[in-house]
Amino acid sequence: EAEEQEQEQEQEQEQEQEQEQEQAEQEQKEEQEQEDEKEQEKEQEKEQEKDKENKKQKKNMMMMKQEQEQEQEQEQEQEQGQEHKKEKEHKKEQGQGQGQEK
Repeated sequence: EAEEQEQEQEQEQEQEQEQEQEQAEQEQKEEQEQEDEKEQEKEQEKEQEKDKENKKQKKNMMMMKQEQEQEQEQEQEQEQGQEHKKEKEHKKEQGQGQGQEK
């Protein structure tokens, strides 16, 4: 009788130890998962920051591009204006030249 009880107690203790170990492992696992989640959140925040920066840069690039394009357009307009002037001058000169030739 006594021996059987002892064996049973031993088995119970072993089971308890196993359960405790499993619990400890489970807790570790959960902690690790929480850590992982925190890491992921950090990564996501970094990504969001990057996205924000990229968007800002893109916006700046777009603005710069637009400004450049506007400047180019203005320059072209100025050049065209000068071209027209030159053409008028040229025509005048031609007219004078013909007049002198006669």
